[in-house]
Amino acid sequence: MCGIYLTVLTKTTVIQMPYIKPSQRKQLLKRKPKTTGELNYLIVTRLKKYVDTFPRLSYDTFNFIMGVLDDIRAEMRNRNWGHFAHDGLEKDILDIIKTYLKQWPTVTNHEIKQVRGVLMCVMFELYRRVISSYEDLKCKSNGDVFDGLGVTE
Repeated sequence: MCGIYLTVLTKTTVIQMPYIKPSQRKQLLKRKPKTTGELNYLIVTRLKKYVDTFPRLSYDTFNFIMGVLDDIRAEMRNRNWGHFAHDGLEKDILDIIKTYLKQWPTVTNHEIKQVRGVLMCVMFELYRRVISSYEDLKCKSNGDVFDGLGVTE
């Protein structure tokens, strides 16, 4: 199961990784990730740090994050992750991924697919646990744009 560590909107509720024990989390921030679960945790931790720089979350912020993750997935698929100029959030996530991949002398398609899967899990969890809650909140306050299109409660 994937997991995410983000503060949801204005609440102080924190959703944490389901399979990395709290006692291991601080240690993990000081060493290289060895598993895909640890890689997921470090990427999500970096996303949380990015989100925490905004006084108020917006749909634009979520879309930017999803775009960054999708771009990295595409670069991983094409094996182009070192060929483009990156900065900020994208560079930080790529650095985490590169650190993870250094444990193998030769990176194969298997490792690339694992990393792409982790990025997909982060994207799904970000949407499922954070963005959809935001969309539901906005739907209630502004009205449902899908009203009448067969979507029922």
